[in-house]
Amino acid sequence: MPYDLEKASFSPQIPVHGQVTVENHSNLKCAITEMWASNPLKMIQMKAKSLKSDAAWVFILNYGGGLLGGDAVGIRVEVGEKACMVLTAQASQKIYKQTPTHKGCNQEIICKIRNHGLLFVIPHPVTLFKDSSYVQDQHFELDKHASLLLVDWVTSGRISRGETWEMHLYRSINTVRVDNELLVWDTQKLDGGASLKTKMGPLHNVAMVVLVGPKLLDFAQGLVKREEEMRYSQQANTEVQDFGVRTSVSPLISRAGNSCGALVRVVAEQTMDVYEFLKKFLEPLEGLMGDNPYRE
Repeated sequence: MPYDLEKASFSPQIPVHGQVTVENHSNLKCAITEMWASNPLKMIQMKAKSLKSDAAWVFILNYGGGLLGGDAVGIRVEVGEKACMVLTAQASQKIYKQTPTHKGCNQEIICKIRNHGLLFVIPHPVTLFKDSSYVQDQHFELDKHASLLLVDWVTSGRISRGETWEMHLYRSINTVRVDNELLVWDTQKLDGGASLKTKMGPLHNVAMVVLVGPKLLDFAQGLVKREEEMRYSQQANTEVQDFGVRTSVSPLISRAGNSCGALVRVVAEQTMDVYEFLKKFLEPLEGLMGDNPYRE
């Protein structure tokens, strides 16, 4: 079933802690018409730095900078017709260790994007502390002519303290539906420990970027074309030389055979390399966003 905000139901254990709605008034300016949050969630409205963009910026924060064992947070987001929103954060989402009385933590986001609306979901990475458990579900329901850019990114932990992939569990599910058609269903499940550390080797960052919809289609098709050209010339993953990351790009195709966007996967050793890659990656879209969340 599609995730419609009017009928969306969160998991029974996940109450709604925040909601934000942005609308376009008379095709002139985007405005936040509803925004509220309750503990442990905070939402802060900001203006885009560029006057050329009318995007509404919302920062999602947690008291204490992260989620504790036992936290369960539900967030609803709606982008109205011809409206634009940037949903981001000020720092990484820290996932603290679970305790015997409070096992893991959960976060669920349900988003609805109306026709000609555009949503950027550009958080900083999830940082998994030792002995933590985190389950994340993000569901995006797009009208036929709506657009979405989603970044989903996790790091191995507090590397400076020697914690690498020592969480108990990390599971992230992202679904994207366009005009009731399921276009993306991506599940990532990592069980921490020695086996995972061996499999991951030197890699401490795993990220994904999803681009869907007409406002991002030219950009997405350019990424796919470049990937195909590099593969043809046997020079794939040349980004490694520039940013220290490895990438792959896959086209997103509807059941009717139409190009709908692209899915980019990123892995890297250094977190700062991913920041630099994503900052450069998003530069062509700064006119739509009004700024770059990864620009210092």
